[in-house]
Amino acid sequence: SNDGGNGGGGEAPTCLENEVPLLIDDQRLYVPVEVDGKPGLFFIDTGRGLTFLNLGPDDPSFEKDAALLTIGCETISIPARGGVQSLGVAFGQPVLGFLGVDYLIESTSLLDMPGERVVRPAPQSAIEEANQWSVLPYDNVQGMVIAPVLLDNTPVRLMLDTGAFHTVWLGQQGEPGDQEIEVSDAKGNPLSFFLGEVDLEMAARDVVTVPVLRAPSFPYFEQTVADLGGNIHGLLGLTSFRERAMLFDGNANEVRLGPVPR
Repeated sequence: SNDGGNGGGGEAPTCLENEVPLLIDDQRLYVPVEVDGKPGLFFIDTGRGLTFLNLGPDDPSFEKDAALLTIGCETISIPARGGVQSLGVAFGQPVLGFLGVDYLIESTSLLDMPGERVVRPAPQSAIEEANQWSVLPYDNVQGMVIAPVLLDNTPVRLMLDTGAFHTVWLGQQGEPGDQEIEVSDAKGNPLSFFLGEVDLEMAARDVVTVPVLRAPSFPYFEQTVADLGGNIHGLLGLTSFRERAMLFDGNANEVRLGPVPR
């Protein structure tokens, strides 16, 4: 759809091509936005199906058309929801909400980490260049991007999640040499994972060794998997993309992955 509507918006786009800066810190991706005229950032989290204004952990409510979100030259109506952790401040600005995968797969979108920009719809030059890139097909499961990959030669289906720093493999115990680490889920509950390495084969291209968090137990995400019908084995996190450009094509249900930086 090209109506600029996202989360129930439907306003006509004010621009044919919207390019905004991509702000990258150690572990997260952000875009500058305004919410009802208030400047801040949105956290790009493809592990969320919906773009929304974050009301904070103590407010359980959901409000459908709660705010107007301006990203570059687009303004769209978005919902607000609570019950997830506040995102604090990044680059000296308040992080006001989440830019979900719905924004990226609504048409074609270029998430260009090397070029530090997000462009929607993706420019024709980028689409032509991406014809040479490797293709990661995905299943759209209730609006979530679920991609088939191999982890240590084991076929798995992982949710593409730029909100997760490392790839997470559910139901796995620690391996020799792994480091046990404490993490917290989106509600702030503590978890013990094992940080190690895994051979990742993605988009039927070369195998790369990437960090992996082996998760013996992850109740919050396991509930998400159950809600999505099962057969999802973890999260495909940011470090598995090694700062590559990604072209999301929601019409073709595929993500094209730019070359691995050398």
